[in-house]
Amino acid sequence: MVCRVLLICLFTPAISSSGQISPGKDYLHATDLFKAGKYQEAEMKLRDALQGQPEFPEAYYLLGQVLAMTGRPVEAEGSLLTAVQLRPNFVQARQLLAMLYCERKEYVAAKDTLHKALEFDPENGLSYLYLGNALEGLNDNLEAMSAYERALRSTDDHSESHSKAKTSLGLLHLKLATSHSENSQLKRSIQELEKAQEFLPPSPEFLNLLGAAYLKADDPRAVPVLRQAAELNPTDEAWEKLGKTLAGYHKFDEAVDLFESKVMQYPRAEAFRILLGAAYWDKADYFKALNQYEQARTLNPNSAKANYLIGSAHLEMGNAAAGQPFLEAALKLDPELVPANVAMAATLMQRGRNHEALKFLEKASLKNPADVGIQLKLGQLCLDLEHYDESLHALKAAERLSPNEKKVHYLLGRLYTATKQEELARKEFAIFKSLEARRK
Repeated sequence: MVCRVLLICLFTPAISSSGQISPGKDYLHATDLFKAGKYQEAEMKLRDALQGQPEFPEAYYLLGQVLAMTGRPVEAEGSLLTAVQLRPNFVQARQLLAMLYCERKEYVAAKDTLHKALEFDPENGLSYLYLGNALEGLNDNLEAMSAYERALRSTDDHSESHSKAKTSLGLLHLKLATSHSENSQLKRSIQELEKAQEFLPPSPEFLNLLGAAYLKADDPRAVPVLRQAAELNPTDEAWEKLGKTLAGYHKFDEAVDLFESKVMQYPRAEAFRILLGAAYWDKADYFKALNQYEQARTLNPNSAKANYLIGSAHLEMGNAAAGQPFLEAALKLDPELVPANVAMAATLMQRGRNHEALKFLEKASLKNPADVGIQLKLGQLCLDLEHYDESLHALKAAERLSPNEKKVHYLLGRLYTATKQEELARKEFAIFKSLEARRK
């Protein structure tokens, strides 16, 4: 982690309290030019100022800022070192110097520079903030945390540096949570996420992380947190993702309760009708699911998705003939809808119309070539139709996507048997048996 370039409170060119050196006109003009973003002109004025006042630390400090802002960090370092040599207690110059070291990943130098600054000003919150950055760069996360906490205590609650320290502390807890999660330490990961929550503003991304961790721990707070994440980003995609997540963790009752409440809140929202239908379907309440899909279609007769779901529901409930008109309607509205193409193929195959089914699976395969299930269906259908070359192409694609999918090897064995390639057939059946035994 690199230090963030934070020029917070660093610009104010504090004049030496000793009063031994008074700023000349060139220096004062340079400060105005710097504030206006006219760095080249500011540099010229500062060099003029240093011609007349070669031991003026504030001029070297401001010149260091100009050089840093114009992409000359080595020259900036030299100017800042001169400033602190002339005035050792020049804390702002040491802070900027430390930032330059951080940007070059010279974290030890940054740490030492900031410790020196803190000797002169032990309660300087900005020094603690930058020290935390440097310590993170050294992977000394516990000391970095301590530095950020000290920065919070040493800065005004409404200052920008306080806000930055708070964010840095939250992100550090988040980093530690990720590390614990990668090491399968779920409890410690959740503890760090909860600490991060105290310092970071609520966001869908963070709340989804926290909610996912709660789900893994079977914590009842999971659904409310995930719901809050979706409420902060209330798109159809976000709600659909939440529905799939809950289904993946078998939180069927929770999904039904959630989407029933959303349907009551938004009774004319097609998306929530569909999501409630999916939740019912996952609970095996098939007729309730079908009813929600039908209501979604009533709300929007031109919804390809609603028509597809009605057709697919009929198909899964064993009534392919009843489902076919809805699948045809879905494909008329959206010929590229992959699930509808797959469902139409299944409907036709159930009724023995394999040749007609082929074009729908071919389209689905072209639209979604990375779907193992589609490639398997296409490979098997082509094998049954004796389209061996196309079957081989689809099954090899499935094998690349999922080498340990046993059905791929079983179908390849059948294919090689049908094409009289006995040695290849034996090899594929042997792989199939090995994978089957491994799963028992």
